Amino acid sequence: MNKKNTFWTPLDNAAKIFPAIRNDEHTTVIRLTAVLKDRISISCLFKAIESAEKRFPYFKVTLRKGFFWYYLEQIDHPVITGPDDCAPCKAFGKNRENKLLFRILVFKDRISVEFSHILTDGYGVLTFLKSIILFYFREKGLIQNNQINSFYKTDADKEEFEDAYKRYFKENIPSVIRQPKSFHIHYPLRHNPRFDLLYAILPIDAQIIW
Repeated sequence: MNKKNTFWTPLDNAAKIFPAIRNDEHTTVIRLTAVLKDRISISCLFKAIESAEKRFPYFKVTLRKGFFWYYLEQIDHPVITGPDDCAPCKAFGKNRENKLLFRILVFKDRISVEFSHILTDGYGVLTFLKSIILFYFREKGLIQNNQINSFYKTDADKEEFEDAYKRYFKENIPSVIRQPKSFHIHYPLRHNPRFDLLYAILPIDAQIIW
């Protein structure tokens, strides 16, 4: 990647809180998984990932710390792809330079993507996972190129890089109404680790339109 062609961007309004609150337990990592009918072909998956990362260049960034704020800088670092054999939603190391903030994990017939919330929300993760699956099916010969929605085959639109909060925020909105104090639990929290894993399986109809 030519250094002159790289970009940097400040964190958007929704992402600013996450660098400050994330730690090894509260990782602020989101995960989505797709389970296919057959075992994953790694060679086809790598080609699908290559197509997906070209379609979503704004995800190939690392977190930098400025004097007053954090920002994202584009890097030419390979997408982390590995076996899905550890606890889900592991933290992305704070002190590791030039590291992407998402990873792709594989186990038998299962593809999982894990993203730091600094990068995107659940819908963005779902869109990225769908792109991998579509490109993977194309590499496997299960679908043709003309069956893929044009959104996934075109270059990223400038609005995809935009912090929409700046465009839609209105300064004349009503002021916040003072709320009563929140209820405080009168007993200590659980010792670390405080979080448990919750697995949910969502069946998707075969006729769904991608």
